[in-house]
Amino acid sequence: MDVWKRHGVPFWYPNGMRNVRVAGRDWRPPDPGDVASGADVGGVAHADLQQPGNGAIANANDANIGTYWYSGDGVPHGKLWIEFPRPVRLHAVRFLGWATPRHAPKDYVVGLIAPDGAWQPVASVADEKRTGRWIEFPVANAVAKGVYLNVHRTMEGNTGR
Repeated sequence: MDVWKRHGVPFWYPNGMRNVRVAGRDWRPPDPGDVASGADVGGVAHADLQQPGNGAIANANDANIGTYWYSGDGVPHGKLWIEFPRPVRLHAVRFLGWATPRHAPKDYVVGLIAPDGAWQPVASVADEKRTGRWIEFPVANAVAKGVYLNVHRTMEGNTGR
């Protein structure tokens, strides 16, 4: 596999595509057996708010890292959750941080939706600084019916994510 990074995010392409390896020397691709997106397991995205068009809810779980969800212009908060058709075993909850502070979560909670439907926080983050990369929270083989991201405030403080 060849690797290309855009906004700090690695993209994988088959060998022979004549792409160049552009990644830090310490970067390693994830083990395909350990990483599955909500889309891979048939998850359906939901949100309390959305920006129509490029910020639509469906973009949050479409397996395309070039699209995204955000709660809307002038709305620096929002809640996104992805429900799976059946409980699955997870090793971590992760999301791709926005490349710039504009839509990037600053204060937020990440959690699991238990098989009984209860929302269980995994991490509460205040003053997040990471952008443009995968932000991951280990959950030690937890069984969940879904995951959620509850953004209380974005880094910019003006636009949702």
